[in-house]
Amino acid sequence: MISADQLQQDRQLIIDWARRIIPIRAISPKSGGRGEKERADEICRILSEMGISNFTRYDVEDDTGTVRPNIVVRVGDRPRTLWVVAHIDTVPEGGTWASGHTPPFAATVEGDRIYGRGTNDNGHAVFLSLLLLQHARVGGR
Repeated sequence: MISADQLQQDRQLIIDWARRIIPIRAISPKSGGRGEKERADEICRILSEMGISNFTRYDVEDDTGTVRPNIVVRVGDRPRTLWVVAHIDTVPEGGTWASGHTPPFAATVEGDRIYGRGTNDNGHAVFLSLLLLQHARVGGR
């Protein structure tokens, strides 16, 4: 069972990561952006700060000449594999973001929700992946 203190620490970690990752516009070049390189750079910094060095980054150029990064982290040496997959690109702001409730490229916390472009698609998977790595690192597994 996870303690209330641990839940609060995990919540704060997720908020801190969101505030670092969500402001980085990771929009596909075909949608008018520069791609995910800067966001991948930040995620690699976060991994390094967590003490995780066993990750490999694969930077592949797409047909526009833009670097499209992939980050693979390996943990443990068990015979079975659990893959956690997430994408780090976002779509341009528009639609409901035009209403001005919250800025699209900022992580705005209201209660137990984080608003910002990409927090749901697919930021939640990125934050969960980082949290799993944090717990695996702390737990020594």
